[in-house]
Amino acid sequence: MKPLTCELSSWTYFDIIGTDSEKFLQGQLSINAFKINQQQAGLAAVCNHKGRVVSLFYIYRIDAGFRIILPDDISQSTITHLKKYAVFFKVTIQAESALQQLFATNHLTSEDLDVNTSLIKINLTDFSIFIKDKKTFESQSGLNQPTTIQSISHQSITLQPSDSIWYWHLANQAIPWLSPDTVEAFLPHDLNLPKLDAVDFNKGCFTGQEIIARMQYKGKLKQHMHLFSCPQDLSIKPKDSIVQLEKKVAEIICRISLGTTNESQETLILALLKDRADKEQTFQLNLKNSPILELVK
Repeated sequence: MKPLTCELSSWTYFDIIGTDSEKFLQGQLSINAFKINQQQAGLAAVCNHKGRVVSLFYIYRIDAGFRIILPDDISQSTITHLKKYAVFFKVTIQAESALQQLFATNHLTSEDLDVNTSLIKINLTDFSIFIKDKKTFESQSGLNQPTTIQSISHQSITLQPSDSIWYWHLANQAIPWLSPDTVEAFLPHDLNLPKLDAVDFNKGCFTGQEIIARMQYKGKLKQHMHLFSCPQDLSIKPKDSIVQLEKKVAEIICRISLGTTNESQETLILALLKDRADKEQTFQLNLKNSPILELVK
């Protein structure tokens, strides 16, 4: 992959700080809060009592507690859910500063950034994230055009005008993300979270753990997440259907197209596909004159 740095304009972060932050999160996270470190952000989920995923995000440790980074459109619902349990602990939930912004990069190093900026590796990806004041990277070019900046090492860096490349990379690695339409719609196994190291079955109890563990050890999965592609920019939404011979065989979890930010118009789709579906048969959207979708193996 070529060197890329982009502003995660559709992502945000919030902090959970306080003397009980570790204890509080241990009872909510699908991963072990005691094993979270400051150099790498791990994928984790928060579930409801029915084992459904309320939120999916990356989390890493900071000096006063923990930082969670996630899509902005599910941030408030995540905070609202966590606050229901936070009242029993000595913790505070602090939202992102309006003066700061997340950035993702696959090539910058700590030597390229100032001493007050931490570069955090994103587990299972080629990217790291960092946080800077928004005024640091003011656009010097036209709308939807790359912005050229100078790093502390004085090398020229091009900021991509869209964070679609970030989502594209996640989809290519079969890492899903949630939207308001998919909050509490899926179980961790539907999103392949155990295989993405986003569920720790040895950590002890957490909200929804009993149902999730039963699915792991006693359940029989009848559907799994798969990656589809199409050489067109498709206008589709999460929870739309994928069909074979007019019968629904899959439900869309998330999708991304690079659109006009790239020469390719290809769309990537992560969808929950029924195991009984014929992998050799044509897949299409549940739309008239739908293009053919390719199952990426």
